[in-house]
Amino acid sequence: MQAEANQEMIRCYPASLNLKTIFEFLDILRTRIGPIRYARFLAEHDRIDTVAFIAFYDKDNIKKCV
Repeated sequence: MQAEANQEMIRCYPASLNLKTIFEFLDILRTRIGPIRYARFLAEHDRIDTVAFIAFYDKDNIKKCV
């Protein structure tokens, strides 16, 4: 599966993230970078961190995220 050009994978989030913390983080991204198309957080139970895929509507916003 090929990632979209406006999607970024982010690792190293604690697996213990709760829904409130995730929404707060997404609000910060939305404020500082731009509108978010979607976000997926995948908990990896055999690891201590988790992976997030975040896509923005504007492809130029991904540069701000990195």
